[in-house]
Amino acid sequence: MDARTAARLPCPIQPEPPFRAGRATIDPATREAHFPGGCERLQPQNLKVLAALCAHRGQLVSRAELVERCWDGRIVGDDVINRSISMLRAFAERVGGFTIETVPKAGYRLVEEKPPRRSRTPLILGGLILVLAALAAWWFWPHRRTDPTAPVVALRAFTSNGERDSADLAAATTGALSTMLVAGSFHGQLLAPAGPGDEARSDLVIAGDVRRTGAAFVATVQVRDRRSGTLMFSRRYEAPAKTADLLPEQVGAEIASNLTGALALMVLDRRTSESPGFTAEKLKQIAITVANQDPLGAYRIAQRMAETQPNSLMTQLALAFDTSFALPAIPREERAEAVRRARLAADRGLRMAPDFGDTHAPWCFLHPSTFARGCEDRLRAGLRADPDAPFVPVFLSSLLFDSGRFEESSQFARLGLASDPFHPQKLRRVIRTAIVLGHTDEAAQTFAKAVRWWPRHSGIYADRLLGFALRGDLPGGEQALAEVPDGVFDATRMRLGAMFAAYRAGNMVRLRPLCLDPEGAYLLANFCLTALHLLRDDRSAAAVADRLFVRVTAPTPAAEEALWLDDPDLGMEPMLAAPAAAWLRADPRFFSWAERTGALLYWGRDRLPDFCRPPGEPVCGKLGRAGA
Repeated sequence: MDARTAARLPCPIQPEPPFRAGRATIDPATREAHFPGGCERLQPQNLKVLAALCAHRGQLVSRAELVERCWDGRIVGDDVINRSISMLRAFAERVGGFTIETVPKAGYRLVEEKPPRRSRTPLILGGLILVLAALAAWWFWPHRRTDPTAPVVALRAFTSNGERDSADLAAATTGALSTMLVAGSFHGQLLAPAGPGDEARSDLVIAGDVRRTGAAFVATVQVRDRRSGTLMFSRRYEAPAKTADLLPEQVGAEIASNLTGALALMVLDRRTSESPGFTAEKLKQIAITVANQDPLGAYRIAQRMAETQPNSLMTQLALAFDTSFALPAIPREERAEAVRRARLAADRGLRMAPDFGDTHAPWCFLHPSTFARGCEDRLRAGLRADPDAPFVPVFLSSLLFDSGRFEESSQFARLGLASDPFHPQKLRRVIRTAIVLGHTDEAAQTFAKAVRWWPRHSGIYADRLLGFALRGDLPGGEQALAEVPDGVFDATRMRLGAMFAAYRAGNMVRLRPLCLDPEGAYLLANFCLTALHLLRDDRSAAAVADRLFVRVTAPTPAAEEALWLDDPDLGMEPMLAAPAAAWLRADPRFFSWAERTGALLYWGRDRLPDFCRPPGEPVCGKLGRAGA
């Protein structure tokens, strides 16, 4: 490494002043990190690496540069660097506010996070997987008995090392996968268990192995495109021996939820004029994107595909959806042009397939939330054109949830789950609406299934907590928090735990600073509204509401678009119409909050929230007139 490169990456040590990493302030002289809720001392080597990454936050720092500056150029193994990065990631989880990304074969990047809050995007998925799963159901449903292009999937019997427990678990995994594939929206032809002759005429081959490794069982699964040889999906699952009986269903749920996207690619590849090998390349790109959980990377891939295949329905929808999912990560100066191109792609997709319901959806995510009425109209039009549309019901459920129409939101959430009974995003929607509406048995049963299949899916736990917050059920929320496993949004969990403890003790000296922290988490703010009100501090609760109910409206459409481009996550807040906020709706500031979040504009006279159902709350008479 030359001198210029070395000089580019200073690695502050003891003489350097304190610096920030997310919510923590680190003093290099003492190696102490102070953050809300705690203080700890960093190991010297970890401190050097963190300081180097912070000095170039948002930028790539190569492994070679870290070695040169933080290990003084000594030869160190990959395991040494990996261990340091792993420990710093655990530190980031504890303090909150930043993450450390791995850039494959290049290095690392420290990324500052915004204060956690609900995203307006209703389904944060790998955007391409969402589009492809939707396309699969649309393509296959009317053709599943007659269409010779419907893919054939060969499921091999899972192998093992011959040890009895492993063999039993391998057989159970094969059976669970076979059952769960056909129970969902899979409309190809499944051959299970497949023999050599079956594989010869198949399109996809699913193979796996289960064996004991120490005190755990490990299952490895691969899905391969037989024609191109492309490895589409490869995953390793591990479960302790005491919970190994859950492993077969966890494997089945994930494969069943994602495989339809690959099937859609195959159908599109056969029905369009795409060049040979294009499908295989897309599969590789999707696998990379999903593995890295990188919405910006997915957006860049979608850009390239849309340019090379402008007449492909899949590529146009991928660009439209992926732009909306990645918008908060796209540099602000690029967002307007990105949205313009995505809107053109969405329009093209709708013209190509107006009878595919989900082509009506991207418009919603490419406009500010103040267009919610138009969004609902389009989604309902999509459902009329295509009653089997797999994601339109879930999009509708999310919009209605945000506007306080919880009963109808629950109906659409159930409809969406019916087509994909193992899909984590759809399970989440059912859980949260059931809790808000007080359907405790439905919520408990759905949650039990969800965590059985997806034990570490953070969104399932977050939406369950949100349901309790909107219902105003603090004991239920505290119990739900206790059931979140270690390693799942630990920093938020720590702050919520402190809030619940302060509330139970009636400790306002501790509760107020936690709730009024300007960087407080989204879930914390929702629970704090109820906690402060029950402890008779409505003044502080109103201050939390002022922070929670952010302005998205403006005097002109152009100004509203600018506000949205500044922060694409802004939108209507379900707490405004939730059962927990009944007391808040008697506050004279309620109309101001409803106006600035766009809720008043959406409600009008004809789309009023559930709290206006007969007999209705006192505010409802004025609400209809104000909305009109």
